[in-house]
Amino acid sequence: DALQGLIDLLDQPAVAVAGDFNADQAHEPFRRLLRDACLQETHNVGNTWPAGKAVPPFYGIDHILTGGPIEVVSASTTPAHGSDHYGVLSVLRLH
Repeated sequence: DALQGLIDLLDQPAVAVAGDFNADQAHEPFRRLLRDACLQETHNVGNTWPAGKAVPPFYGIDHILTGGPIEVVSASTTPAHGSDHYGVLSVLRLH
């Protein structure tokens, strides 16, 4: 059973992609990326841009995308040190 579980895991590569996509779910190219690459966004970290401005962040364009036997356990924003985006911190779990 353990060997079969390892084989199954290797047949489904775990993928995690995170960063500034300059897009959200309203943008068709972003949705196409999710669909074509078999990725999903299970945790929305909220608005991450702009950071350090007179206005609060109003746009969520930084994402954590996963595929295969990996899940986002938690995700949050972090202070923006030298960036116009808030950072994103996540904990991932491999199944």
